[in-house]
Amino acid sequence: MNIRAFFWRLFFRLFGSPPEPLPVEPLPVEPGASRAPAGPRRGGGGGTVRGDDDLCGVKILDVVAFNAEVEPQAVVLWTSILAERGAQRVGTLCVEAAFRFDVSTETAKRWLLKHSAESAEFVIQRGVVSLRE
Repeated sequence: MNIRAFFWRLFFRLFGSPPEPLPVEPLPVEPGASRAPAGPRRGGGGGTVRGDDDLCGVKILDVVAFNAEVEPQAVVLWTSILAERGAQRVGTLCVEAAFRFDVSTETAKRWLLKHSAESAEFVIQRGVVSLRE
């Protein structure tokens, strides 16, 4: 077991889970300025990723819970990319998800392959991903 994860689990057992972050008031937007959401940690656009501290904590403490939470968000991201741009290469989608959700490209590829099963949402042919019809 990772020593860092061990100490975090011990800390949370002794002192309880961290408090919820305080609500933050939105900054005023000048007339005519873009109101696009800030987006997740590093990607800078879209998605419904929780706050940085929440995902990092979940990722450190429980990888299975992290995957269960972020994998569906990656599928939504890929679906929107494919609907917007059409068929894309596997590497392009994996790199986008890896950057957006701060996971390795291999993890993103594993998720993508899982969701290209015969009854899943994507089709992969010759390294190109498209939406299943």
